Amino acid sequence: MNLKELRLAARIDLDDREAPYLWSDAELNDYANRAQNEACRRARLIQDSTTDAVTLLTLVAGEPTVDLDPRILFIRRAKLAGRTQPLGRISYKELDRRAGDWESETGEPRAYVPDFDTLKFRPYPTPDTDGEVRLTVVRLPLAPMDKDADEPEIRPH
Repeated sequence: MNLKELRLAARIDLDDREAPYLWSDAELNDYANRAQNEACRRARLIQDSTTDAVTLLTLVAGEPTVDLDPRILFIRRAKLAGRTQPLGRISYKELDRRAGDWESETGEPRAYVPDFDTLKFRPYPTPDTDGEVRLTVVRLPLAPMDKDADEPEIRPH
């Protein structure tokens, strides 16, 4: 079902089938996009590990954090390029309990701290060489639907 068909279905449900319409196309498009985003937030419907713009992070030696794409809702997996094992997920609280001065440690990352409040990814320890991390994430749609032929990114079922 594309955006035009979604608007038609909404007009039928809203009993808004004749011009002048109670709801503009722009309003119904906005509601369709907001509904798709909300469904993705609640049910984690889009999992992605192949969209480089969202899932491939570049680590820079000495830099403690990397910006996350704002469409990322949750990180399922993080794997350093060239390693067979994924990075472990750890919290700030756990790091504080284990190693008091963990922020100053450098080396090859073994874990990561997700910080969705600031949209940052923090490898632990801070990398001492440049590298890449491939994420598997749950995310929002890549782009809003705005053309009649656009389809929701979430699967129909």
